[in-house]
Amino acid sequence: KGSEETQHILRLEPKGEAGGYSEILLGVNKSTYDILRVSVRDAAGNVTTLRFSAMQKGVGIKDGLFQFQVPAGADVVELGQ
Repeated sequence: KGSEETQHILRLEPKGEAGGYSEILLGVNKSTYDILRVSVRDAAGNVTTLRFSAMQKGVGIKDGLFQFQVPAGADVVELGQ
């Protein structure tokens, strides 16, 4: 369990009424900048918290695990081209 001694706590708020939430809190490790937890407070005041542990960086993932189909009528923009 992290504390404010080991984490930066970032509070994110929507600019308007859109989004269906009132705030998001991110717990970020002060030395590695890994996101350790995310807490979302919805418009009704309910809080959902996700905690991340045993994360691995640089682990290969097979391309076959991902499938993406461009929706009809969508524009595809290639960045950097």
